[in-house]
Amino acid sequence: MDETVDVDVFTLDDGKEYVNVDQIILGNNTYLFLSSVEDRTNFCIRKRVNENGEELLVALKDQDEFAAVIQEYVNKYSGHSC
Repeated sequence: MDETVDVDVFTLDDGKEYVNVDQIILGNNTYLFLSSVEDRTNFCIRKRVNENGEELLVALKDQDEFAAVIQEYVNKYSGHSC
């Protein structure tokens, strides 16, 4: 039996396609963990924002925000929270 899995694929500013492999909700924000369709070792994190009614994925530019998202990801899979 074949099992079909729906995945979200996004084309980012670099013109490459990325698959949403995970997401974290932190505060009022949703962060997507994306992996390149062509190279699984190429991954990134984007924040989902709504701007003028349009959903956008934006890069994280703040080191503190990035660190908080990574910590939440670690907590999600280690079973611990700070």
